[in-house]
Amino acid sequence: MQSRTAASSLARMALCAALYAIVNGMTAVIGTPWGVGQFRPGVIVPAIFAITSGTMVGAVGAGVGSLVGDILFLVPLGQTNYLLAVAAGLPGNFVGFLLFGFIVNRYKSWSSFTLGSVASLLVGNLIAAGGVMLLAFPNATGASFWMGLTGFTLFWEFTMLPFMILVVPAVLRALFVNNSSRIWSNGLPSWAAESFGRLLSISVISSLPFFAIGGLSVAGYFNSFYSTWPSLGGILGSVMSLFELGIAVTLVISPVAPKIARFGSSSQRAHPQPLNQQA
Repeated sequence: MQSRTAASSLARMALCAALYAIVNGMTAVIGTPWGVGQFRPGVIVPAIFAITSGTMVGAVGAGVGSLVGDILFLVPLGQTNYLLAVAAGLPGNFVGFLLFGFIVNRYKSWSSFTLGSVASLLVGNLIAAGGVMLLAFPNATGASFWMGLTGFTLFWEFTMLPFMILVVPAVLRALFVNNSSRIWSNGLPSWAAESFGRLLSISVISSLPFFAIGGLSVAGYFNSFYSTWPSLGGILGSVMSLFELGIAVTLVISPVAPKIARFGSSSQRAHPQPLNQQA
């Protein structure tokens, strides 16, 4: 039984890594404003595997999938190199989804899903951004280093979070109605039912720091900080404001997640019925 479980976990890790690499390859041509890395909505893949197959499956699949995708797609495009793939992308993805899986699978609720998404993407992207700044921009020091670190982190957070909040619940809904043990390795999980008011209050509170930073950014408070990265000229302030306010808006609308998934709110059943039992 244990060997079967181990073999199943390894198979799921391999499948997660392969799908993550392929999906990342589909958006590899869309780079960051800093010329390293990519637009990566594919984070939904390890997130779904972390929920359906376990924390370690999602974390290993994310790390290995990122490495394979970077080598196959980003390196040929000149948007990363082998060192960055190993030292930045792999650990950032592994640690990020290790944290995501721990939070979501420990607390099993949509509020933990929202907070886990924000925290894991911030931590994982900060690790990846730190690796990029240290290895790809070794001459960046002082404010320039912190500008790059902040820019990469917020770009990835802003472009990943909407997909986590809105797409993952929709995919989970589709997987739940299949009600298949082949998908849910430990059976259908039972998430805590939460009221819309609780979800809304948590989302608003978690969005406040991003609204505050975004508002100060729009007001020009950080212009001198942004100017330490001169290659982007006067557009960087607007770009960064978009990142910050976009994250905040995404968090405010996060209470729709259980409505999309149709489970885990106080007005819904714990699980949706299989398709063949629905009216």
